[in-house]
Amino acid sequence: MKKFIISIGVAALAFGLAACGQDAPIAPPPPPATVSDDTADDTPAETDAPAVTNGVQRGHVRDLEGRTIYFTAWWDLLGMYSASPEPSPETASNIVHAMIAYDNMRRVEQDYNVYIANRTVPFDDVMPMLTSSVMAGDPFTDVLLLNGAMTLTAIVNNLILPASAYTTPDADLFGARNIFRPFAEWDGEVWSFNSSSYYPDAVSMGVNLDIINAIGAENPVDLLNRGEWTWHNFREIMLLATRDTTGDGVVDQFGISGQPGDILTHLIASNDGPMVNISDLTYAFDHPNTMAALEFMYDIVVTDRTWFYDVNAEVWDWGRNFWSFQEGRSAFFLSAVWALVDGDGVPFEFAIVPFPVGPDNSQGYTNMSGFGQALTIPVGVPNPRDVYHVHEQMESWARDDWTMRDEGMVEWVRSAMLTEEDVWRQLRDANNTRRFDIGMSIAQYYWVSGDFVGNFIDGTMTVSQAVEHFRQPQQDLIDAVFR
Repeated sequence: MKKFIISIGVAALAFGLAACGQDAPIAPPPPPATVSDDTADDTPAETDAPAVTNGVQRGHVRDLEGRTIYFTAWWDLLGMYSASPEPSPETASNIVHAMIAYDNMRRVEQDYNVYIANRTVPFDDVMPMLTSSVMAGDPFTDVLLLNGAMTLTAIVNNLILPASAYTTPDADLFGARNIFRPFAEWDGEVWSFNSSSYYPDAVSMGVNLDIINAIGAENPVDLLNRGEWTWHNFREIMLLATRDTTGDGVVDQFGISGQPGDILTHLIASNDGPMVNISDLTYAFDHPNTMAALEFMYDIVVTDRTWFYDVNAEVWDWGRNFWSFQEGRSAFFLSAVWALVDGDGVPFEFAIVPFPVGPDNSQGYTNMSGFGQALTIPVGVPNPRDVYHVHEQMESWARDDWTMRDEGMVEWVRSAMLTEEDVWRQLRDANNTRRFDIGMSIAQYYWVSGDFVGNFIDGTMTVSQAVEHFRQPQQDLIDAVFR
């Protein structure tokens, strides 16, 4: 994903998306980076003047007297910033878009008398640096990328500002959301934001069409289009696919592959199940909808044995479980666009569908999500409204042509998919059917999904026993954040 952003970065500008973006557990850990750039003593000026660019009202020009605005993440967050050279046709993926973005950056610099800089810090240092600098009254950056767990920690510890502190009620962020959209909403406030462009990181399900055709099963895409993509039909196909294909008495083809804890997490969402009761912030794995998902997962790994389990491999080997779909021995697999692009290739025909819906699904959810990985403004940043407004100006490089802005992302997803329908099932359908659960943003909370499945596989606990066993430890994690 980082390689993609670098390649289109001059056209993407402040595209805050790393690795697989959101805190989906299937994403690999972010790479470390080194600290760069120094902070500056910035004192904004107080003069305002109206500005119109390309016939579009751009708010008010404000002389920031050479202030440096820092954008920080564990990788180079901005595709274009003040030190960026003029785009070259040899390196730009779209030189026309790149030059429009470049010219816009220079306009912002001139109109606001401002310097835009990237900073990078190691992933593990982000929260310690944020905490210590805010407590000292001198935040180390103006805009900071945080993942979901970081964002929640920053909210409850008063380390980041709510958007109401740096926007007005009629801001695009609270209305049309053409430029930015919220990525963390909590306690009546928006706490983080990012580009309104498409994001490809919702978890969907890959379908091995070679296996589907070989076993004579109905294509899940057809089931989806008829409104029949349900747990029942999903299970029937998995049972049909799990078999010995060589005649040696050993099952060598399976219903589904992937990290089993991740599969359970999204099954919970697809049955409208909570992990945390939002009303009183309590453990919710005993909710009937969630219990039904646990029972279904128990059937997958114990009763039906349709999960791709390799007796010669470590059962919790993330790399083995995630990448095993490439062996072509599972009818279904957890899908990630970055894996389809950056892997060694998919050696079979495939399609993309959302997770099937459970019997208690009334909202249409298909996958689980917490706070999205997005941009925040720390407490203590001088004149945060100026910072936000400058960033909004940077993101307006496409002159309100959102199709032009989104083109790079759509093309990248197209490079991974076999059909246009798959592209939009990933970008639109899966993305629009996320179930938010605060448990996904409480550090280590959702990891218990793997513990549930581990006990099922080992035969040490039934579903009801596991639900009670993990009740207090999980409640302790919730309480550590909120109480």
